[in-house]
Amino acid sequence: PIALAVLMSVIAVLSVAYLLVSSLYRRRWDFAILKTIGFTRRQVLVTVMGQATTLVALALVVGLPIGIVLGRIAWSRFATNLAVANQPVTPIAILMVIPVALVVANLLAAGPGILAGRLAPAAVFQTD
Repeated sequence: PIALAVLMSVIAVLSVAYLLVSSLYRRRWDFAILKTIGFTRRQVLVTVMGQATTLVALALVVGLPIGIVLGRIAWSRFATNLAVANQPVTPIAILMVIPVALVVANLLAAGPGILAGRLAPAAVFQTD
């Protein structure tokens, strides 16, 4: 179970990183416009971090309850087939996933946010 949890965590981190980088590429025109109207590098960084926080928060709001419910159902069926006690336990420590996921998402957003802040609006407008 620990190896599976680590593998799923790595996949989740890589997915969020890919989403942020590809979003930066697709939205470079938007960032160039924001910088043209006066956004600072810090404001662009905060915008990218806000995107990462929103993405992860929505995933947690949907994923955690569904995962807990499906896990309990799966354990109930498995335990019934084995004729063992059917008392699934959800540790309260699972709530530690929330702040850890949000911190990791914001750390991942720092790289693309810094790149978006360094974007030169004139260069973006010329290429598109």
